[in-house]
Amino acid sequence: MKKLHPKFTPLVMAFWMSLTMSVLMSGMITAVNTGLSAGYFARWLQAWLIAFPVAFFVAFAFRPLVQKLVSLTVQSPSAAVPSPPAK
Repeated sequence: MKKLHPKFTPLVMAFWMSLTMSVLMSGMITAVNTGLSAGYFARWLQAWLIAFPVAFFVAFAFRPLVQKLVSLTVQSPSAAVPSPPAK
């Protein structure tokens, strides 16, 4: 299988993240709100068809902000490695 060019990483990351999150979230919320009764799949699909484009836009558009928030709260790998003791 041919892979995409690295320049597509942000787009592909947003696609897979939004796909998995929207499937799981819309499925759970539909089940909680309406139960797993007859017609669940149709109700879930209707909710997911709205949720996925919204989730994709949010994941792609807010990526720079989220990266900034992560960098403010997580040490860089080089800062996390202790320096060897001086002799």
